[in-house]
Amino acid sequence: GSGISGLAAAWLLSQDPSRFIVTVFEAGNYVGGHTHTVRIPSLDNTKTIGVDTGFIVCNPVTYPNFQAFLAHLKVDLVQSDMSFSVSRNNGQFEWCGDSIDTVFAQRSNLIPFIQPGGGLFRMLWDCIRFHKHAKRLATEADNLPLAKQTLGQFFKEHGYSSFFYENYILPMTAAIWSAPANITFDKFPLLTLVRFMRNHVMLQLGNRPKWRTVDGGSSTYVEKIKSCVPDIRLNTAIVSVTRSADPDAPGPVVLTNIHGQEETFDHVIFATHTDQTLKILGANATPLEKRILGAIKYSKNRAILHRDESVSELKLMPKRRKAWAAWNYLTTSKTESRSQNMCLTYWMNRLQSFVNVPDFGHVFVTMNPIFEPRPDTVIGSWDYEHPIYSTETICAQDSLNHIQNKHATTFCGAWTNYGFHEDGCTSGL
Repeated sequence: GSGISGLAAAWLLSQDPSRFIVTVFEAGNYVGGHTHTVRIPSLDNTKTIGVDTGFIVCNPVTYPNFQAFLAHLKVDLVQSDMSFSVSRNNGQFEWCGDSIDTVFAQRSNLIPFIQPGGGLFRMLWDCIRFHKHAKRLATEADNLPLAKQTLGQFFKEHGYSSFFYENYILPMTAAIWSAPANITFDKFPLLTLVRFMRNHVMLQLGNRPKWRTVDGGSSTYVEKIKSCVPDIRLNTAIVSVTRSADPDAPGPVVLTNIHGQEETFDHVIFATHTDQTLKILGANATPLEKRILGAIKYSKNRAILHRDESVSELKLMPKRRKAWAAWNYLTTSKTESRSQNMCLTYWMNRLQSFVNVPDFGHVFVTMNPIFEPRPDTVIGSWDYEHPIYSTETICAQDSLNHIQNKHATTFCGAWTNYGFHEDGCTSGL
């Protein structure tokens, strides 16, 4: 696999060619996995610019290894933005977290009785209360009952309003992890969320980390790595791996590719999603590998790169321009009903400022669009898969060391931690 984990592992091993001869096998037709930069034309077709459709942003506080990696590769970063907005019921309820002014971008939200249960004011109060709760919860030991509690269980037990959950916690969690709404409420582990928020300095209003994006698009760093790893084979899916039955044997491992060719190596690193790993191992997977890797589930998410800034009812951005943010959560559900049809739109001009509006127009990436953008505005569409987090996922992560480096096999990927680029990079290194 040639996502961030596979690239990081291959790059590091390739630094010592006297000890390691590295071959990277990639089933697809490009290197990078979720690092996927697409070049789009300017409005007048005189130039192009790279726009990211998968991995987009990082920061020095919570991406220390990845940013150190980029610095070593001499890859430049530029300032980005991580503002967030919510738009419900075709714009009937909206807020944006940029400032007090944009929180109340919809001025009727200033009147508490307009929305049931106190509306936005109750949401803000619950937000303050939850931040205090979360700071304490984040330090709880993994072996306490709380470690197995889901978001839904916690919010019911502690009397948080459904308005707060539906209009703050659910949109944020679903957006960060590309998680389905029903999974988020019923199965998402409470400690995963609160620890993530603590680690990303999200439990305070000030002194938050400065977000950055790769100048010119993330493919810049991929090209730097490719120049250091000479043997990368595209369109070469591995269909089976045969290993010694002795877990402590140094090898060999025999790889068979989709073209029917066999090659023998001393060690194999699986930098693939766990379901793909188990499919490749087939009957050669051990019972423990099947149990641990099989506990990680994935959801498929469709990303559409487009320029549709419609303000009709079939829109993929908030109705009010003041409510536009870098990340925009949209759902057709009413204010306090459980979100079903929902999507997330990234406003790429704000996330990647080098994609300027005068030259390239408003550019968006929408995940799982609730409405299809106008065909004449669509630049491209891609499917990505993201791990679904549950209490079973956490148990599997904690058990990973029991199968690492057995049978001349190593497993890595962002799924080993929170599922982000930093996790993938750290796992690969």
